[in-house]
Amino acid sequence: MDFSKLTGLWQAVLLKPNDVLAKEAKAKVTLMDGLIGYVIAGIIGGLISVISLTLFSSAALKSSPLLGAMSNPLLLLAFGLVMGIISSFIMAGLVHLVSKMLGGKGAFTSLYYLLSVIAVPIAVLNVVSIIPLLGSIISLVVGLYSLYLWVVAVSKLYGMSMMRSAGAVIISVVVLLGVVFLVSMVLAAGLIASAAAPSLVGY
Repeated sequence: MDFSKLTGLWQAVLLKPNDVLAKEAKAKVTLMDGLIGYVIAGIIGGLISVISLTLFSSAALKSSPLLGAMSNPLLLLAFGLVMGIISSFIMAGLVHLVSKMLGGKGAFTSLYYLLSVIAVPIAVLNVVSIIPLLGSIISLVVGLYSLYLWVVAVSKLYGMSMMRSAGAVIISVVVLLGVVFLVSMVLAAGLIASAAAPSLVGY
């Protein structure tokens, strides 16, 4: 694999997304091509998490055994990498499904690859999230721009208008956030119930 070519591709997709994504949408790719990109993005994200925890969360890490264990750099990198890859497949699957339902014509493998091309430079830009306050604002802008890039990718690959592609992306994001919220509520309810159980035994 030519990483110098990949580096140029990651830079170009930020500056000329329409041209780059239109060209890459026609490329013959495998699932491994996309997976490599997401692995790199996951490692970058893990490193950002390690730096953030090291700089700003030392007190919290010492007060909680669980957080203290997660402060291990290797654990953080592994956790970020695994969760990133799992979420990438889920999100790409949702976007692919909704795009097909809206009349688009494109392959999941190609979509996964295009989204991975976007993921790496966005992960690099998110390094600014380490900066207090300003980093959060910039990260929000980067996140919104990444959604725009996703819309362009869907439009170029599935042959849909930007409006319909935006609908596919937004619907997918809303569905994923809804599922995450429900799972979080169930887990929170379980933790509350398990914490309350010992006190109830005493009565």
